[in-house]
Amino acid sequence: MNYVFVALCVLFGPAIDNPAPRRDTRESGRAILEAAIDALGGAKRLEALDNWFVSGVGRENLSGELQGVASNVPTWRSHEETVAIVRGTGTIAWERKSERNDGSLRWRRVIYKPEELGTIDWNTRRVSRTRERVSEAVRTAMQRRIPHVLLAELSATARAIRDAGTRTLGGAVHDAVHVITSSGDSLTLIFNRAPVTLRRVEYPLFLPGLGIVTVGWEWQNWHASQHLGMAPTGHTIYVGGTPFQELRYTRNDAGSEDAQQFAEIPSNLGTSAQTTATAPAPAALPPTGEVAPGVHVLNLRGFVVMVVEFRDFVVVLEAPETHPGLQ
Repeated sequence: MNYVFVALCVLFGPAIDNPAPRRDTRESGRAILEAAIDALGGAKRLEALDNWFVSGVGRENLSGELQGVASNVPTWRSHEETVAIVRGTGTIAWERKSERNDGSLRWRRVIYKPEELGTIDWNTRRVSRTRERVSEAVRTAMQRRIPHVLLAELSATARAIRDAGTRTLGGAVHDAVHVITSSGDSLTLIFNRAPVTLRRVEYPLFLPGLGIVTVGWEWQNWHASQHLGMAPTGHTIYVGGTPFQELRYTRNDAGSEDAQQFAEIPSNLGTSAQTTATAPAPAALPPTGEVAPGVHVLNLRGFVVMVVEFRDFVVVLEAPETHPGLQ
């Protein structure tokens, strides 16, 4: 009897559901990325786009980078910025115009070229040109501010692309893709569905006082665009979940001659140019060199830097090292 029971179980036992075939996360991740590229007109169209000019207005929460009045209270200040990208020459120009906590204006343009770094301080109309190699990694990172350029880069050069499951944002389900870039950066891309457009990019970043945090860029309200396939109307940046920057685009296009002009220092500016009548005249700048025994003043990359010698160490004031922020 026992033998018959075993035989019947083998022949007629309950059916075992076949598990769903596992998705190849590499193939599905690549498929999601390519779908987003197709929504923008395809890889060839994206690769052909150059001379980008994107500008916008909005506000920044300085507390997001621990630069505000208080770390636990938002410190919103007005903010404007423009980015020009000339991919053909590897040149990127970025200009920001933002309020500081004391009411003064930070208004500066930085121009990154493969062999030159230029800065313009519009408050003083001072110009600095430094003949130095600007790494491709720095220039590539700046280009990633434009989602079209980011997607084209990842499609062509990423080391690894894999499906990272789904993510719910704003009550809607989105597809996530994890990417390792050619330079080894780790990015998580989160895509809208129908049409497939880039909603958010996340990456880890070390910020002084905060440690390693997750930075998220979100692009809003994608719409049809004659020249770009589709385009967002603005972006929001989050630092560890805290809103840091909100920008509404006033212009977003490619193929613009303005991009090449913006990426050059205007011919009417020079290192000794005077301030305009609309800006208050700055106090006389100190001379450079050793202005007193053991006290040196230098002009580096547009920064006026003072170095004071002591017996066993030196103190540097206004060191020309950019706060590792979110530009």
